[in-house]
Amino acid sequence: MRALPRLSLAFTFLVSIQSPVLAAPDADQPSRQRAYCNLVKTCQVADRTGACTEQLSAPVAGVELDQAYCGWVRSFDRKEILPTLHSDATEMWQYMGTKYHVMYVVADTVPMNPEALDLMMRNIPVAAKLVNAYRGTEYSAEFPIAEDSAFFRGSNGKSLRGRARQLWERPDHRERVYYGQGRVQILTWKLVGNLVIEFRSWPLAGKAGKTCYSARFTMFPSNSLINSVMNMGMFRSVAVGKIQEVLDDVMKASQEYSSGKLATAQVEFSPQELKVLQQFETLMKKN
Repeated sequence: MRALPRLSLAFTFLVSIQSPVLAAPDADQPSRQRAYCNLVKTCQVADRTGACTEQLSAPVAGVELDQAYCGWVRSFDRKEILPTLHSDATEMWQYMGTKYHVMYVVADTVPMNPEALDLMMRNIPVAAKLVNAYRGTEYSAEFPIAEDSAFFRGSNGKSLRGRARQLWERPDHRERVYYGQGRVQILTWKLVGNLVIEFRSWPLAGKAGKTCYSARFTMFPSNSLINSVMNMGMFRSVAVGKIQEVLDDVMKASQEYSSGKLATAQVEFSPQELKVLQQFETLMKKN
């Protein structure tokens, strides 16, 4: 069940430092509208908003958008994850055109079939409760708008919290794109920011009950110092350690539940959530 914790935690990885000095963006960091207009012109993507004038689309000093990055940008246009799709999509496109971007990629294989993984990815609040029941933790996750299950927020009860929206999903559920914001403390750094997450999964060839996945996290530091911190080996190491902590909690909880062990903490599940757990157990038995 490894993909779920990595993905959930990713929404709380942040890219700008909250302090009076370090939070200030570089002097030549463009406004979000300028960033967007320069992005679509440089990367040869149609301006779907109709708001970009020649002046707004002029090159921005310090913003370098190479062909590899533009190819990544055009992939969103091909998937029709357009800035007119939702206000979160508008903001995502604006941040994609800012001065700095840092990408992390993680990949792994999980001991569950794609259908079981997909079920839990669609029911993150249930996964959070499952961890609390078996690990005695204080994770939380919810869909704050009942009729909008594409938007959720959560916390590990300690140093991580965030919110995110799923903007796109491939028809076979093997790819998803999210945009989110969050807060985290890593060492002495208190960080807040925005990121894009692209998630892919596929069955491991020749291995029933095994699913491979990869997740790419793209973050947008506000200044050169934060950009340097995000690329530091120490920062990356501690950040991955925080992912591992959540990973261990969720994986152990899911294994204990699927093996029939009793929960160690009293956690209440709604009738609908119990149905999800029953579906998950049934799917896991197909492994």
